[in-house]
Amino acid sequence: MLAKLYEPIQRELDAVRAAVALELGGLDAQVRPVAEQAVGAPGKSIRPALLLLSGKAVGPVGESHVAAAASIELIHGATLVHDDVIDEASERRSRSTVHARWGGNVSILLGDMLFARALETLASVTTAEQLGLVAGAVSETCEGELLQLFGSRGDAFDEARYFEVIRKKTGALCGAACALGAALAGQPADGVERFDAFGRTLGAAFQIVDDCLDIRGDERTVGKTLGTDLLAGRSTLPVLYARDHASPEALHHFDHLLEHPESPHQRVRLAAILDDCGAFDYCEHATSRLVHDATAQLDFLGESAARQALVGMAQFVAQRDR
Repeated sequence: MLAKLYEPIQRELDAVRAAVALELGGLDAQVRPVAEQAVGAPGKSIRPALLLLSGKAVGPVGESHVAAAASIELIHGATLVHDDVIDEASERRSRSTVHARWGGNVSILLGDMLFARALETLASVTTAEQLGLVAGAVSETCEGELLQLFGSRGDAFDEARYFEVIRKKTGALCGAACALGAALAGQPADGVERFDAFGRTLGAAFQIVDDCLDIRGDERTVGKTLGTDLLAGRSTLPVLYARDHASPEALHHFDHLLEHPESPHQRVRLAAILDDCGAFDYCEHATSRLVHDATAQLDFLGESAARQALVGMAQFVAQRDR
């Protein structure tokens, strides 16, 4: 499905991938294999695609878009490297994580380096205001992760707090990608804000699906270590719903399983309880509402292949299984 959606920007997206490879190829011979392990594997390229499609939906897309999209991909890669340290994940994109192969110290330094190189490139193709937009999104992403780490085990971590967290930790960078793509194409400030809202809302929907896949997904299909939220005791949306709606007996069994989530069989049993109490249905409805809200932000645009692809990407987010 993504290949079809990427058709309006396939040439530019190929150039983005080449730019990322060129960036990694210029690293020291000892550092290069580590960086390639982190961001060299093909991913969904959602954030670069959002940037390119947002630009193409309002104006011409040029070399600055390609450089900016490559930088956004490096930033996203840096967040994943750091996430894998936090989660102690062993697999990402169907390959070993940097954390699993080289340890936490290397992972942290590599993530920092990717952030810095990405911002350095962005500074050469954006205005100070546009660069600030991306830097602010990186700050929000980190803040969202901290809020989740600090609060997800406490009683005060409710659904409203959960949505605040996912709009920051996942939505902010998606919003910045869309806003930057539109800004580089000459879109006025009010339109840029609508692109930012589209991306943020799409990113939140993406995270809800991710949180459900963490519990009921297949690791071979998803291509990464699952169950990390359960191991860390994080209260994601399906878990929050179960807390309020599962029967007392199911909730007792649920709590017992949460204390021993290491086995894949335990994850299957947890998924069954969540399914029985309607948690996954609730998450699907929440995702559908977010997708509707996201696409409504694009109503001001004229019809184009790029706009249709952006709407299609929002729909893909709600339906994905990886």
